[in-house]
Amino acid sequence: MDIRGLGFGMSLCIVLLYAMLALVVARVGDAPAYRALRYGGICGSLGLAMNMTQGIAHPLLPFVIGNTLVVLSAGWFWLGTRRFAGAMPPRLPVLALGSLMAIAGFWFTFVHPSFSGRLSSNAVLIAVGTAATAWGLLATAKGRALGRIAWALGVLQLLTTLLLLGRVYVHWRYDIPAQNILEAHPLNVANYFGILLSFVLFAIGLNVLVVFRLVDGMLELAMRDALTGTSNRLGLRRALDKPWADCAGLLMMDLDDFKAINDIHGHEVGDRMLQRFVEVVRRHQHEGDLLVRMGGEEFLLLLRASHADVAAVAEAIRRDFAQVEAGLPAASVSIGGVRLNGITAPAFRGHLQVADRALYAAKAAGRNSVRIASVLV
Repeated sequence: MDIRGLGFGMSLCIVLLYAMLALVVARVGDAPAYRALRYGGICGSLGLAMNMTQGIAHPLLPFVIGNTLVVLSAGWFWLGTRRFAGAMPPRLPVLALGSLMAIAGFWFTFVHPSFSGRLSSNAVLIAVGTAATAWGLLATAKGRALGRIAWALGVLQLLTTLLLLGRVYVHWRYDIPAQNILEAHPLNVANYFGILLSFVLFAIGLNVLVVFRLVDGMLELAMRDALTGTSNRLGLRRALDKPWADCAGLLMMDLDDFKAINDIHGHEVGDRMLQRFVEVVRRHQHEGDLLVRMGGEEFLLLLRASHADVAAVAEAIRRDFAQVEAGLPAASVSIGGVRLNGITAPAFRGHLQVADRALYAAKAAGRNSVRIASVLV
């Protein structure tokens, strides 16, 4: 087996995977998590590419700049995964890690040449980054909340940490020579390819995690109304995939004479009116309630059992929205609802029809009123 050729091929695979990661996240925006992963992908691909020039380029390129970039990539990946999990740690630890590697690489290459010192400092500093990533993904609640892919990445980083520290041990224990590093001892060969394999799998996993996050983000956008930020009909269908055993009621809300507002004052004022209505409803929502824009000026509100009185919630929304706000014309809302003891997708259409009839009754009563069906379903 051509050990060096296999190692070169695996290293090239990692370079390409990191470059692909950097290109993908560069296309999706400048959110802090994506920015950190982009820096990690750039540093990792460039650093490994420089490391592959050993014996060809000046030692400064692979041993100082290349190793520093690889260590920086481990730090950036830690920062990116933490930001994915909702934490916002500073950049300082990443920059400190890279600075230490630059100093150690320069020292052990030019000032006090030492193959052992260069290898050990590189492995240990990368291990600090991989260990921090593993801890963030496996030992913190926010990290574990990212799902199975993140858990697998954490396990890989933990394994990589152990392999990196094992490489230092094997090197010092068996006095591996610089000129014959791969063939010198079977343990060193196994350790070396174990590290490369873990890096390949981690790079693949990071790309998968990013794709999953992008898909989740697109689904979230698809289920949101762009103007008001509420759920839309698709979001409602997804929410009803699971039964709402604690659903206390359903409200159908329709802004009165909204077409006239648009015709007289313009669509910009109409849009602001819709946004103001959502703000009013939000003030009376509890955690877990679902507000949906059904279309135009019609909204639906599913209320959890934490609301003691469905009618009182509807009346509070009607009363608050009727108050005139500066810069907007006077407006009102009619609300129809139904009291429930839970809701499921198959029964939803029937409940919606009951609420619709109550809404029509509120409109017929002169608008700006509330009608709640006295039905326990």
